[in-house]
Amino acid sequence: MKSFYKYLLLFMSLFVLLGCSVTTLRYKDGQISLSFNNKQSVIRGETLSKTFENFGSLYLQQESMRVPQGNIVVYEHVRLDSSYEFNFMTTRTIELLFETQRISKIYVDKGLYFYQLVLRDGQVLNAVVEQYADQSMSLIYGMSTPQMKQILKKVDQHPSKVLFENVMIFHNPKEAIKSKWSSKKVHFAPLIVPLRMIFGL
Repeated sequence: MKSFYKYLLLFMSLFVLLGCSVTTLRYKDGQISLSFNNKQSVIRGETLSKTFENFGSLYLQQESMRVPQGNIVVYEHVRLDSSYEFNFMTTRTIELLFETQRISKIYVDKGLYFYQLVLRDGQVLNAVVEQYADQSMSLIYGMSTPQMKQILKKVDQHPSKVLFENVMIFHNPKEAIKSKWSSKKVHFAPLIVPLRMIFGL
């Protein structure tokens, strides 16, 4: 009977968590859409490249897109095998993935993160990350600060943080990928670990 109640509690917790998920960041057919609290921000452009990589238990989708302003925005979606989860909280994962000096959090709420990443060479990269669950993550980066502010206004009418204006933007698709996914990072950092048991199950 104890076991039954444990499973019931686990099921109810998962149901509540899934029911509260209001944030999605997706890419489809040259369009990146961010949905948050029934508000939507859309970035449209021309798809330049699309790649898929497999790091064992981690599956990575990368798309680069040229937006009307001329710069390139990169979309990445990561999903994990059902028996694995991310090892760290979102900010630490991003810190390792981009090898940052430091991260400035611009906005954080309900699995949505707006960051300005200060990279090792001192340059600043704008990024938006959606991670509600422990087994998937989506992110976009390469926006100019005015583009970032436009997305942010859909989420927060009065952002309190001052943003760096001089940031990295890309015009060459070969230079646009700044995340450093590798088998070493995935398995030996490690960015992912076997799924931890909940409630001792």
